Amino acid sequence: MKKVKSVACLLAAAIAASCTAGCSGGQTAAPSEAPSEASPASSQVSEASSEASSAEAENPQDKYKAQDLGGRKFTFAYNWDMVPSTSADKLDSKTATEEQIGKLANLKRIEKKYNCKIKYINVPYDQISEKLTTSVMANQPFCDAINLSTAQIYPAILGNQILPLEENVPDNSDLFHDKNVIYPVSYLGKAYAMAETGPAQSGQFIAFNRDIIKQLGMDAPDELYKKGEWTWDNFMKLAKAATKDTNGDGKIDQYGFGGTPGRAAPLFIASNDGCLLDETDKKSGLDDPKTVEALEFVNKIYNVEKVGYIANEINDYNSNDYSFKKGNIAMFYCEDWMLPTSDPKLSFKVGCAPAPKGPSNKTDNLYFKAEAGVCIPKGVKDPKIVAQVFEEVIDWCGGDFDEKSGTTMQWLETLWPTEDDVNMSVDISKKCGKVDYYSAIPDYPLGNVLNAFLHDGKTPAQAVEQNKQVAQSKVDAVFKNSK
Repeated sequence: MKKVKSVACLLAAAIAASCTAGCSGGQTAAPSEAPSEASPASSQVSEASSEASSAEAENPQDKYKAQDLGGRKFTFAYNWDMVPSTSADKLDSKTATEEQIGKLANLKRIEKKYNCKIKYINVPYDQISEKLTTSVMANQPFCDAINLSTAQIYPAILGNQILPLEENVPDNSDLFHDKNVIYPVSYLGKAYAMAETGPAQSGQFIAFNRDIIKQLGMDAPDELYKKGEWTWDNFMKLAKAATKDTNGDGKIDQYGFGGTPGRAAPLFIASNDGCLLDETDKKSGLDDPKTVEALEFVNKIYNVEKVGYIANEINDYNSNDYSFKKGNIAMFYCEDWMLPTSDPKLSFKVGCAPAPKGPSNKTDNLYFKAEAGVCIPKGVKDPKIVAQVFEEVIDWCGGDFDEKSGTTMQWLETLWPTEDDVNMSVDISKKCGKVDYYSAIPDYPLGNVLNAFLHDGKTPAQAVEQNKQVAQSKVDAVFKNSK
């Protein structure tokens, strides 16, 4: 399989998405710099002048008519460095990727087409919500569009800080029609975020050390999945066989499973078709029987069979997330962004599989999907033109979606060693996700539950009983404020 250079912006996007996976909400830090000002357009934009019939457009990038926006500056805020830099007129083809070159050329095209300037700013994840809040409250939003995580979007909706998109995009926007470029992400019954269309890459997996599994002489997780035999029972058989003392010093030094419990627990809940938030019925799923059954299985991994490795403490995400890199863990929680794209590479062959199916799961749901994307702050001037320009920025390939998909697939090829693994990761991301926005509920007590039975000696049932009313009260607070 052909290897290519990493697409830096895709990797950064995946890292940012992972920030939503913690067990509970928290307060963001105050910003370290003053909000920047968004330059207003010098002219009003009418629907008639801003939208061209798609039937008349020969080039997809001519879908919207050119117009003079009087040098307006559009500021797009992310919590990573967007590529390419708009300070350069061109990029070096020897060091830049085809995608980076294409994106910069597209930015220059849009700036000329609309007589505008497009600026990306990098705001740290723990500061971006605070900057949004303070600037919107002052009726001076610091950006025209802002990338927010799931955990950040709910508070922004409840605080009336971002706009619903149905009435704030052009009538012929791709967002609500073809969805080839961007698609809507809905919360509380309305679309608030624009997500980029492309090959699915948001899955959560059970990755595995092929070398260890081969030494065991047992079927690998991906083989079991293809045969319809990838179940909790077979997961545990593999984990128990892999957990051993390999050097004879009387201490376990190879484990069947690794990863941060705060990420793994929701994965097993999803794979049993449980839930943590039922947005439709406005209920917490913490005490749902399928959820409790999954928590019992997590307890079995760590406390009963003792096949799960915890690096330092259960809430040390960094150490637990990357403990698999030592090569002594057979299976581990994984997302694409966790795998290295450059040296030092892994010392073993890694494989991709979904979470094993739990006994109560009668569906294809195997992980929780909590989508997010780019939002338009309240108070932004001419939000329709903001959405229009943003759509054109994202469509850097000019309607050549095969080219765009290719760059994502190339990035995935730098992570997974075989074509089968790449296709497996995409297939899982596309087909096995179940929407659950529990991570967007401030202070949702899943972390308290895990601490109770992994650290404090409680049973999962006791931990759930202690926290189920707290969970429901947190959900009630969100939906009460959303009315």
